[in-house]
Order: sequence, then C-alpha cells, then structure tokens
Amino acid sequence: MKDNILKGLIRRRLLRVLLTLSMVVALIPMNTMTAYAADTTIPIVEVSGIDAPVTGEALDTEGVCTTTGISTTTPSVIWKVGDDEKTGTAEASTTYTAYVTLGIESGYRVSAASGTSINGNAATITERNTNYVIISYTFPETETSGPKVITSGTTTINTSGDYILNNDVSGHIVVTNNAVASIDLNGHVLTSDSSSSVVTVNSGSQLTINDSNPTAEHKYVVGSDSIWRLNDTAEGGTSLGDIESIPVADDVIIIPGGAITGGDKTTGSHGEGAGIYNAGTIIMNGGGIIGNKSHAGNCYGGGVQNNGTFTMNGGVIAGNTAGTGGGVNNPKSFNMTGGKIIGNTAGMGGGVNNDSSSFTVTGGEITYNVGGYGSGGGIRCVYPSSAKVTVGGTAKISNNRNINGATNVTNNVLLANSIKISVKSGFNGLVGVTAGANYVFTNTNDGNYSDYFFSDDSAYYVNNESNNALKLLSHVHNWN
Repeated sequence: MKDNILKGLIRRRLLRVLLTLSMVVALIPMNTMTAYAADTTIPIVEVSGIDAPVTGEALDTEGVCTTTGISTTTPSVIWKVGDDEKTGTAEASTTYTAYVTLGIESGYRVSAASGTSINGNAATITERNTNYVIISYTFPETETSGPKVITSGTTTINTSGDYILNNDVSGHIVVTNNAVASIDLNGHVLTSDSSSSVVTVNSGSQLTINDSNPTAEHKYVVGSDSIWRLNDTAEGGTSLGDIESIPVADDVIIIPGGAITGGDKTTGSHGEGAGIYNAGTIIMNGGGIIGNKSHAGNCYGGGVQNNGTFTMNGGVIAGNTAGTGGGVNNPKSFNMTGGKIIGNTAGMGGGVNNDSSSFTVTGGEITYNVGGYGSGGGIRCVYPSSAKVTVGGTAKISNNRNINGATNVTNNVLLANSIKISVKSGFNGLVGVTAGANYVFTNTNDGNYSDYFFSDDSAYYVNNESNNALKLLSHVHNWN
C-alpha cells in the first residue's frame, strides 16, 4: 500500500511539472519560436574600400559592403584613438581603429560564430543584435614623416620638422634649439592665449610660414583702436582686394587664408612683436599676421618685431598696431618680394619702421597704412644714416597716410638724414616719397626712373638729375 501511495505522489508531481512547462511555452510568441529556425546565418561579413590612415591626409569616411544579408552597402566609418572619436586629418605616429555599423536584412542573422573582415583583415564584432552589427579593425600606426599637428597651449619646436593646423587653435609657438621648421596654417587661425608673442623664433632657428588652404575665408572687424579683430560671425564685409580707402571702425574685412592673430603683447620692456618676435629667420610664403597689438614700454612691432632675417614672399600683414612699426619693426634685415602690408597703424612707421637696417622690397604692396606723431605711414626710414631702403620689380608703396590730430596727409616713404633709396635695374612699380625740398632721395641709377616715383607733397615734383639720381624740387610758378 505504501508503494501505491508513493507512486501516486510521483505521478502528481510530474503532472505539475508538465503543466508548468506547457504554460511557459504558451507565453512565448510564435514568431520568436520560429525566427531563429527560419533566419539564415551569414557565414562572413566583409567590408572593403576603407583607405588606411595616412599622416597628413583626410581620414576615409565610407566603406563598401556587398555581403548577402547585409542591408548597408556603403557604410560610414567612425575612427577612434582609444575611446576618443577622431575626424579630419590623420596625425603622425597614431594608431586608429575603424568602426563600421551594418544593418541586417530580415531573414538573416549574424551569430557569434560569423566571421568578419575589413579590407581582407580579420575584424572584431564589437556589438550585435537582430537588426545590426558593429565590426572594428585597428589599422597599423601612421608614419612619422608627415607634419605634426599644432594643438592648443604652448607648442615648443626644438627639433626640425613640419607642423600643421588642422583646426583653429588658441595657443602660442616657440621655435628654439636651432630648429628648422615649417608651419602650414591650412586655412585656420592661431589665436594668442597669453600676453607673450603668438610666435617666437629664437636666434639660430628658422620658421617657414605656409598656407595650403588659401581660399578659406575669415572675417575681421576694425575696432575703434584700429585693430582688426577676428569675428567670423560678422555680417557682410569687403574683400581685402577691394579695399579702396583706409579702413575705419566697424568695417568688416574678409581675408582669405589662415592667420596668426590676437596677440596682445604686454610683457617685456619694449613689448616687442605681438604677432611674431623673430631673432632667427622667418620665411613667409602665405597666411596672415593680422590684428595684433604691442603696447608695453616703447611697444615695437605690432605684427612682426624683426631682430633677425625676415623674408616675405606672400601673405598679408594687416590690422596690427604699435607705437613703432605697426606692421613690421625692422632693426635688422627685411626682404619683401610679394604679399601685402595693409591697414596697420603706429605712431612711427604705420606699415614698416626701418631703423639701423636694410629693407628691400621688390614686389607686393604697402598700402593704406597710417603713421601718427612720428609719421611714416607706409615706411619710416629716418635714422641713422646707415639705414637702407631698396626698391625693385613691381613694388608698390602708395595710399598711406600720416594722421595726427588735424594733420591728414599722404605719407608713403618718409626719408631724412640724407638716407636714400636704392633702385634696382628695371624697376617699374610706384613709390611715393616724403622729404624736404631739394632732397636727393635716390642713389645714382642706371636710367631715368622718375616716372615710377612721386612726391607725397604736391608742392614738390620728382626731377631726374644728370647722374640719374632723383631729387625733390619745388614747383616754380610764373605768374606773368
């Protein structure tokens, strides 16, 4: 009898278990029960056409997928370095991982056993569900030969090499330790983050300034203090090449290319070089030095303080201000073959102040600059007598002014103390001269160049002397 009772208990417990299982099964949707049985497993997901990162080149943003069962045929590529997402240009010595998200068609599935590849290399499934799968592949580290990227803060360049701006940057650069370097502004702006010079080139070092994206445009608004300040959201504007008078407060100027800007030099006994302080060698091929102010002590060189060798082949120096040398203060050697020096202001030497030094200009323009109490709207060259100015090629120095109180007169190249302009053979530019009556303002020339010079003061005219030197003479009026 005990056996019959035990058997009955076992039968009742089995019935309860079977009943419970039947209830659970009843709660499961039929499509879920049949989905995996009906879905076809994709054996391998293959993505191709993603360019490997190359230093200095744009990161590829799209791949190709022709795998049956995958709905995304041209998937987007997300690049990461560690956990940080990256866009733009690939940096040197950097390991990038590509992440690709792919949609899965109805009736197919990607299982844990499915293979994946990117460009024929085994990839990793980083996430998957019934609707999509994310796969990734880490590419080899980029080469070190490309330009290094300038980032915010202080960049100290103490080894030779090439550098680039991939974005607008707030910071400053110091070139030292006899480094020979180049910087590509790449259409971006380097804005000062301190009271020191935006760029400093120490003795024995060299910096070449290039701009590989000269069509990128930036806007600058002229302040009441004559400084051109970056403001890309300003409305309207006049292109730099369309300026026909000295810009005034609230004017908006549109300038192509990248720039070194926002320097506000308040340190040092002379506040030298708000934009660039150069004690070595600078070669400027493009870009701009715009909207910098030197205002400490005697405040020299709003745009550039040149205590070394400066060659300007292109680009623009504009909207800078200082006590002496608004655009460039040059006590050493400055050679200008192209570009523009425009819209700078200073008490002495609005465009260029040239003291104890050599300034040769054979191309480009120096125009619409303003000098003040010490005059020299375009170029001031008055002391000492050893200072030299040489012109040649198609150099144009005109439309500069001296504005000081009620005084507002044309003042292009101010000369004094018997300083003369040397004229290179074949010169066919245009230069205005400010000096006194009977002032011989050029050395002996190889021909008559009087047609390429004019007196800033209408009381004088340019006369070609017997030795082909040029002299300012007073107009003689015959009233009979």
